[in-house]
Amino acid sequence: MANKAATPVVTKRDKLPRKNRFKISAGVQTGTRIKNVDNSGVKEVEVIGVIGCRGIMNRLPRASVSDIVV
Repeated sequence: MANKAATPVVTKRDKLPRKNRFKISAGVQTGTRIKNVDNSGVKEVEVIGVIGCRGIMNRLPRASVSDIVV
């Protein structure tokens, strides 16, 4: 008989390798004033909210790279 290599069985408890996730620090809080660089004529804008931010009670919403702010 030929030697057959046993194939590993993956169970729910086995941890598969995952991609590294890097933390992006949130640098813009609600109330931050930012210099505007588009052609709308406004020189300074104030952040009043962050779209899609699911926060914790009594914590100000914060934005980071590629977040949409109001």
